[in-house]
This record gives sequence, structure tokens and C-alpha cells, in this order.
Amino acid sequence: GEVKPDGQRYGGFYTQKDVKEIVAYAAERFITIVPEIEIPGHARAAMYSYPEYTCTGNRPGKMPLVGGVYGPVYCPGKEKTFKFLEDVFTEVLALFPGKYIHLGADECPKGDWKNCPACQKRIREEKLEPEEVVVAGKTHKRSAEDKLQSYTIARVQKFLESKGRKIIAWDEITEGG
Repeated sequence: GEVKPDGQRYGGFYTQKDVKEIVAYAAERFITIVPEIEIPGHARAAMYSYPEYTCTGNRPGKMPLVGGVYGPVYCPGKEKTFKFLEDVFTEVLALFPGKYIHLGADECPKGDWKNCPACQKRIREEKLEPEEVVVAGKTHKRSAEDKLQSYTIARVQKFLESKGRKIIAWDEITEGG
């Protein structure tokens, strides 16, 4: 793991064996562990390891030691991004037998998408037009990029539902409709 400013290490990982043991331990106590696999934002660590799934293909700088919203994010303009996510979720499903998978889906900076030819092509092909909607008496603007986020979540949702699972996410999942 990384070293904090105070010299202490943090971070690490669980092996698949560790996860299976934790899931079994919880299940014996009638607890279901719901994994949260963040898409399309909050993915800086994944993008550091797999920069080919970003819009630019560039590895982000060092991981920040404080919380916050940082890019880059997954590039939904690239088909290979969805293949990668399906592979990740296939592995996750084998480890977590519960009904629900949490997608995060919150705090996704969309600046890279505005400048990404592949994302803009996907927006055109899927007809993800900006719009204004009224929700609870308030007018909200949905950008094409907001709708691209919803498109991304919907594609992953369809895949997970085909495997008998249901998604949950933070309320920002509704931003793009």
C-alpha cells in the first residue's frame, strides 16, 4: 500500500480466499455482504492500474491521500470498457452470492467525456440528447454526458440482471434519467 505523510502504510487487498472466508463467516451470522464496485466514477485506483479504459489512455497521477472526487473515470465510449467491466463483475459475482451489487454511480466527473471522441460518438449513436425535466416542481437540466452515465449504468445493470442480480446505487444514478 501507499505510505501516508506520517510514515504509516495503508491499503492492501483481500485474496479471493480471504473474501470467500469473510462471506462465509457473515452468512453463518445471517449477514449478506454487498460489494460496491464503483462505476463510472470513483475509479482512480482502477484507472491507475488499467489506463486503457480511460478516455485518454493515460495513467492518472498519484492517488490523493484525502477524500474527494477525482478523475479520470471509465470511458463508456469504448466497447472494451464494457467487456472489462463484465469480466470484473463475473469475478465479483463468483465471490459474493447475495442478490445485490452496489454500483456506486455517484460523483462522476464528466469532463473527459465532453472531450472524448469515442464518448461523443456513443452519445450521437445512442441519441443521448440534453434535455430539461421537471421533478417535484423543479426544472433540472440533463446533459448528454449525464445521459451517458445513465447509459453506462443501464448496460451494466442489464448484464447483472442477466446473471440473476439486482443493482443498487447512490441517488445520483437518476441524474441522467
